[in-house]
Amino acid sequence: HPCIGVRSEKEFTWQTYEQVHNRIDSLAAAFTTELKCSQGDMACFFLQNCAEWSLLEHASYASGVIVVPLYETLGKDSAAFILNQTQARVLIVDANSLVKVEFAKCPKIAHVILVGKHADTNCIPSGVVAHKLSDLEKKYQGHSRPILAGSDEDSGGKRIFCRIFF
Repeated sequence: HPCIGVRSEKEFTWQTYEQVHNRIDSLAAAFTTELKCSQGDMACFFLQNCAEWSLLEHASYASGVIVVPLYETLGKDSAAFILNQTQARVLIVDANSLVKVEFAKCPKIAHVILVGKHADTNCIPSGVVAHKLSDLEKKYQGHSRPILAGSDEDSGGKRIFCRIFF
């Protein structure tokens, strides 16, 4: 059964629920293993709506990472403010939004996940590790999603999944 479809020039290419589940598991494993994310860490999503957004969002939830969306309409100062307020170590970004990130003002960013095609990554400073989404998926293909420590009851049922700034 089809789950997520991506439109090419003429028609949709569909992925099954099993394919999507496996991709989410791979990315959740990458969050905890490659990116060293712990439950409650935050990842800022600074990209246009796309199928990858949904996959990364669910991988974040599966690994206990809190999703913080940054909208395209944000200016450089607002993006830097939110990145600093959240102390996000992970930034998920596309080419259009990458140029809006002032890394000098965001010292906590340790990892950047690049979604889609990227012409120029020279703006990513040394010390910040850039990962292509496709490379993370390949590296962690077949890995199981992490088992989260504790439960919602341990935190009083107040586990946070998403934080939105207005």
